[in-house]
Amino acid sequence: MAAGEFRRLAHRAVDIVADDLVGTQGDPSETARRPATREYRERAMVAPLPVDAREGDPSLDAFVADVLPYPMGNDSPRFFA
Repeated sequence: MAAGEFRRLAHRAVDIVADDLVGTQGDPSETARRPATREYRERAMVAPLPVDAREGDPSLDAFVADVLPYPMGNDSPRFFA
């Protein structure tokens, strides 16, 4: 992977996380743990794992769709307080 592509993906990853944190501040219900839906869990359990390396953008897209919606509640600014 070229350095420019790595930087672009890294900036995108930081933007995704920063946007999520900014979007949930001020609403405690958004920082609480949201369990994955039954449908999601069933789909995830049978989905094949990738065999080969994936490109960066599809990996980040999968993170946004399949991981970010189900935080464990520790993205609160008071978590470490």
